[in-house]
Order: sequence, then structure tokens, then C-alpha cells
Amino acid sequence: MIELAALSANDYERLRSDLRPYIKAAVYYSDMTTTAVECSILDGTRLPVVFVKDKKPIGLMTLEMDKDDVHVTTLAGDFQEDWKPVAFEGLKAITKAKGRSAITLKGRPGWRKLLHEYGFRPDKDELRYSL
Repeated sequence: MIELAALSANDYERLRSDLRPYIKAAVYYSDMTTTAVECSILDGTRLPVVFVKDKKPIGLMTLEMDKDDVHVTTLAGDFQEDWKPVAFEGLKAITKAKGRSAITLKGRPGWRKLLHEYGFRPDKDELRYSL
């Protein structure tokens, strides 16, 4: 069973060596660096959410909040077919809990195709799911 866990900066620091490969994979196609993402987690700018299977991290996404939306800033992991539905449901729950009205992300064409079936729609240069 796959579970989601939002981490504090201290939790992230403790699990950093296990989670760093997922950040490296996520930033590979972006204009961000691993160091920049890690610094923003540690200073509280980004919320890290880890995917856990059998008590072992198998993926990570990082989120930023603005007044209306939750932005997925990085997303990567192993066993994607297992965690994609869990990640989506978890994102909806986090978005509601944080009092936001939409989930947004920028994605390569493969993500656009996949997320369309979850209800994400193009909005300028990103994908958006409105609650």
C-alpha cells in the first residue's frame, strides 16, 4: 500500500539521502537545481510530500502555496503506476486542508496527457485542476 506523508524540514533533513535522488530526477527537466529545491524545503518555502511503500520512500513531490492555489513544483519517484492515483487524492486533500481552490503544475507532454484523464486542463503555460 502506498501512503503519503507531508514532511517537516527536520524530517526532510533526516531522510535527505533517501530523497535526494527523486529531487535530482525531478529537476532534470526543469530550470531548478537540486540545491535550490533542498534549500527551499529547509527554509519552509516548499512543502515536501513523500510517497511511502513498505516504510520506504519511493517518491517525492514538493508543493508551494499561494493565496489561491497549490503548485506542484517537483514530482518524481519509482512505481509511478502505484502512486499516481494516491498522489492525486493526496493533492486534493492537501489543497482543501490549506484552503486553496486549485492544483497547478507545469509538465512535459507526457504529464499533460496523463493528467488530462485526472481532470487537469491547460491554463496558459501550466496545467490546472480546480476543486
